[in-house]
Amino acid sequence: MPIQYPCITTRNPAVRWAEHAAAGGPKSTLFFRTVEGAGGLTKTQARVLEQKLINQHGLPNLFNKINSISPKKWGMYGITP
Repeated sequence: MPIQYPCITTRNPAVRWAEHAAAGGPKSTLFFRTVEGAGGLTKTQARVLEQKLINQHGLPNLFNKINSISPKKWGMYGITP
């Protein structure tokens, strides 16, 4: 199953997913799962992981509207286009 919406939450993921489902719209029908081994990351580490997933799948192909980290700062975090 391809990634369609990488996202970060500090809350219980099941609660956040339920909010997406209740809101309706395209994200309400997605199958959500956590990334294995991604628990306990700092906010910066989570944003870097999110940005790498966005770059891997292409922002135009995702429900994300913006990059997690500005492209001009990618080099600071070892992120490549």
